[in-house]
Amino acid sequence: MLNNVVINKKIWNSLDPKYKEAIFKAATEAEQYLNDLYEAEEKNYIKTIETSYPDLKITVLTDEERAVWREKANMAAIWAEVCDPWLEKHWPGQNMGEKIRAELDAVREKAAAKKK
Repeated sequence: MLNNVVINKKIWNSLDPKYKEAIFKAATEAEQYLNDLYEAEEKNYIKTIETSYPDLKITVLTDEERAVWREKANMAAIWAEVCDPWLEKHWPGQNMGEKIRAELDAVREKAAAKKK
């Protein structure tokens, strides 16, 4: 689930640290709340599908199966061919592709840690 908190950088930099902390805490709580809502709705939707279409089989991949799927998808080649050139054109010299992939890896690791 996506949750954005946007604030003007000049205003953010002028805020007292206690207000920055409060905003960050509220954003973190809102993110968790929305994630919980999303997960509950997803489970509810799956139950609805299973009830409405009893012959339909829903397969939930294990982490290992997802890893194989990612490997077979060869996302590195897709990034190199499609994403990196576009990002370099719009943000030259900033290695945005690497930054985005690093952030995606961090999110994946955080999600995996949360499951355990």
